[in-house]
Amino acid sequence: MTYLSASEDFLTTTVASLPGAWGKLHYLSELRTEDGDYDHWGLTRLHGKAAVQRALREAHREVFLEILRTPLGRLLDDASLSAADQELDALSYFSQLSARRQALLPPNLAGGLEAHFSSVLKALSKLAQARSSATRRAA
Repeated sequence: MTYLSASEDFLTTTVASLPGAWGKLHYLSELRTEDGDYDHWGLTRLHGKAAVQRALREAHREVFLEILRTPLGRLLDDASLSAADQELDALSYFSQLSARRQALLPPNLAGGLEAHFSSVLKALSKLAQARSSATRRAA
């Protein structure tokens, strides 16, 4: 029997099942407690608290950096899927993400910048607004 590390277990069973980078980032941010630790009962039970903390911090950082490296068009399409999954339009979805901006940031930005992330959210909000306006005019 092959055993997975906490990181491999989390990435292959949980993260892989989540829709898009925004869905992954949102989920990871929801696992953080007020004291900054991550809370995932099942993984902790299997792998122990220290291993799970490392795995979730690493996953959070990697998803955050993936978002910063992805072209805006792909991020907008990705967000549209995540928004639809929550029965929202993209503009409302970005409004919610912007309101939770601080919570979405991983503890270690690993070279990413909070200002870069904020500018990505602002640009995508503007693009979603323009797309929404164009759709209303066409209808």
